[in-house]
Amino acid sequence: MVNLSKEILAQIQPSYMTFDRYEDTSYYRLMHFNSAISMLSTLLAIYFIICKSPSAIGNYKWYLFNISAMSFVFDFAMTMSVTWAFAYRLFLLTNKEHFINSALGISIIAITQIFYETPTIVLYGISTFTPSHEYVLEIAYAKFPKIKPFVHNKSCAVVAFEANNWALAFMISCALQFSFNIPVNLALLYGSFHTLHKRQAEMSAKTAKMHRQLLRSLIWQMLVPFCTLLVPFSIMSVLVLLQVENVEFFMKLLFLVGTLHSFFNSLAMIYHIHPYRNAARAMFMRCLLRRKNTTTPVTTIDGNSNKELSTTR
Repeated sequence: MVNLSKEILAQIQPSYMTFDRYEDTSYYRLMHFNSAISMLSTLLAIYFIICKSPSAIGNYKWYLFNISAMSFVFDFAMTMSVTWAFAYRLFLLTNKEHFINSALGISIIAITQIFYETPTIVLYGISTFTPSHEYVLEIAYAKFPKIKPFVHNKSCAVVAFEANNWALAFMISCALQFSFNIPVNLALLYGSFHTLHKRQAEMSAKTAKMHRQLLRSLIWQMLVPFCTLLVPFSIMSVLVLLQVENVEFFMKLLFLVGTLHSFFNSLAMIYHIHPYRNAARAMFMRCLLRRKNTTTPVTTIDGNSNKELSTTR
């Protein structure tokens, strides 16, 4: 490992934040539980989108599919997928959906989602390997002496402000990428409701109701990454930057909240879009009825002994 110079060490004020509680088995069990319900709920949401979407939803179901798939895989891309869903609603209400459904429109959506994280990824790579990864790790260990057993080489993201100026650029990029979509989504939301209000006289009551339903669902799907990703991880970042000690339980709680963004996204979509809610209710009732049928006793009479025999089916 790199031996830090006295000048660098003199700049570092060590923090004795403890990380031992991260080894708690209950924490790992909760993490696995969150992973399981997130995976199952997202797969269920995708099933409803593909198989239970009414024809009135049209191509919009693929935007809902995009949100669910992105929430299942990439956190940053989830916020961008919600933004594009808002954009689709506005394009549809202004009769310009032909553009967003065109090859050019779909290409723009794909490119922005794939490369949205690129600035942050590039800045992280520069900040963590300048002048070397070992150098950055040594500074991190000097600043947080008790973290060393929990850092697993290059599989852990580690940056240090004392190592180079790129770490600050990386943090700023993270903050901007998290917060960029909020004003954009609010502008698209206002535009969609404003246009819907002006045009609802031209629509049937059923069509206007469907538009409001889908927009309400998107509001909740926008709040999910804000409440489960932006807020918790921003608080965690501030606590680390301020070197606040004895907050391990709170940090673990915030991280657990962050792992539930896929579950809450699926829940918001299924609950607020009535066809999916009805499909979920019907599925639940079928499971309940099937369970009831398998445990209902059926009595038969034995001709020889006249005894009632209880069986199940």
